[in-house]
Amino acid sequence: MDKAIDKQNDSDVNSVEKSVILLFSMRERICSVLSLALMQNNFTIIQAATSYLAMIKTNQFLPDMVIIDITPNNTSDVLLVNRIRKSVRTASIPVLVIIPAAIRHFLDEATKQPEPSSVDADAPATLYTLEYPFNFADMLKQVKMIMARNAPAAKPASKKEKEREEEEKVVSQQLLNLQDSVESKLKAIEKLIHKQWAFPFTVIKALDIISSDESCSNELAKCIETDLAASTALLKVANVVYYAKRGSRVTAVREAVVRLGYRETSNLLACLALIDLSPESRKNYGFKREEFWLHSLATALIAEKLCKQCGHNKPQLAFVAGLIHDIGKIPLDNNFESLFSRLLDETSTNSCSFYKTEERLMGFSHTALGHYLTSKWNFPSVVSMAILYHHNPGMICATSTPSDRILQESVYAANILAKAMCLGHSCDELCEEIPAAILKELKIPTGPGMDFFGPVLKDLMVLCQYLNLSPQNIFVGKIQPEAQKTDITDIIVVYNQANEFHPMVVALRNNGYNVKTTLQFDPEQYKQARVMIFIAEKGFPMDIMFFEDDNGETGAASILKIFLFNTLQNKKMQPDIENDVIFLDKNN
Repeated sequence: MDKAIDKQNDSDVNSVEKSVILLFSMRERICSVLSLALMQNNFTIIQAATSYLAMIKTNQFLPDMVIIDITPNNTSDVLLVNRIRKSVRTASIPVLVIIPAAIRHFLDEATKQPEPSSVDADAPATLYTLEYPFNFADMLKQVKMIMARNAPAAKPASKKEKEREEEEKVVSQQLLNLQDSVESKLKAIEKLIHKQWAFPFTVIKALDIISSDESCSNELAKCIETDLAASTALLKVANVVYYAKRGSRVTAVREAVVRLGYRETSNLLACLALIDLSPESRKNYGFKREEFWLHSLATALIAEKLCKQCGHNKPQLAFVAGLIHDIGKIPLDNNFESLFSRLLDETSTNSCSFYKTEERLMGFSHTALGHYLTSKWNFPSVVSMAILYHHNPGMICATSTPSDRILQESVYAANILAKAMCLGHSCDELCEEIPAAILKELKIPTGPGMDFFGPVLKDLMVLCQYLNLSPQNIFVGKIQPEAQKTDITDIIVVYNQANEFHPMVVALRNNGYNVKTTLQFDPEQYKQARVMIFIAEKGFPMDIMFFEDDNGETGAASILKIFLFNTLQNKKMQPDIENDVIFLDKNN
């Protein structure tokens, strides 16, 4: 009997190997030794040298476990435990804190409740501790037991899968060779995936119908009827409670198109195709499929709404372009796991945009790959170009055809606004500044108002219902309105005269902060805020008041002052933490 139990335990332990652990330690030697020891036991290790980076990487990768090393010199880092446990996105991740017994009380005070120092097989706890000194064998046993609870059983790779892995390794090495041309790399990826991965012909044909000035519901229905899978999915949606209450059950595709509507039918076809192309077949560290779908859906709905506001005659194309704007990321993740993990890790470590990391390491980004693939699949050129330029506002503004430019601007802005609203997740969370010229042409010169996102969220919830996505994964807080002059304000944002909007304001309000924006700084406001954010612009003076004692008056509460600069202006500036002054890149 005991042998049988031991065998079962061994099976559980083996099933957690290859799991991902984020290790935070400010001590380089300890971090290196623990990393090597855990890697010897087949764990994948992500390192973080500061608590700030540890939180960013935990939020990005959603590792199977976080290990936090606390010493007498960094007792304040116990607060990282609370940040992980209180975040909706990371709350379920188990945390193992390694801490000396002499300072254990700091952890207990920070978490408000002592946690067990050993693993109880029946306990649902997510916080565990290990006290110095300890034996690595004991630590390893504890790590494996913690993660064995939720780890899926490992499946041995087939011969065909092993051969494919070897092919992918060869192409992966080519992608990192900056001497090879971008064209040859894109062709190598397309050759590797073309037999198993292509956008459904039915959807592409439907896009041709949508693009036509003489398109109609009957023609769209004929197209769908040629595809059994698309027809079945459409009929299923048409008969859900939301639509079934409008009449009797429908059994014909043409009736389904009429019941759903032309817009909803075309949008649903594209959504179903995207989900079919990117199944959640395994755990994608840092690129969870359901979060990717939510981000894509949100971007699609926002892009469509922006196009409608501008009177664009084909807003459905903006929906499709927004939906698949990040489609170039899927083959990179599906086929080049190690490379994709490296891209994600360097993105979070350097606090930069994912596409910039791609360009630095591979010489191209997912935008070029998405454009290449959709062009091969004969997508409308306006959709492919919107994918290519969705991180390049300069090229968008240089587009000569007004209708094409507005569609590209809509997708570009929608991607940023979806991030600001925390709608899904897609490789990084940086909210870059949207150029004033784009905001003006999209008819939102001071950014979207409070009433903009309501219809988007409503449509997003409906789509989630159709597509069986979990609404609880839509991480949207209570959006705060513009703070009034008499309010006690959490944050005051001082814009410059060149641009009167930054997406970070949407993100801050979405996270519950009371934010006031202004173009002209009032010294009286200084006493009302906890944080002041000044957005600088080259050629425009900053409207800021300087005080002799930094706080304006003796005994005044400390106010955090954040200055956002262009990258070139910010290179030599260092944060002055003691005086609560921080300089940041305004696009990060």
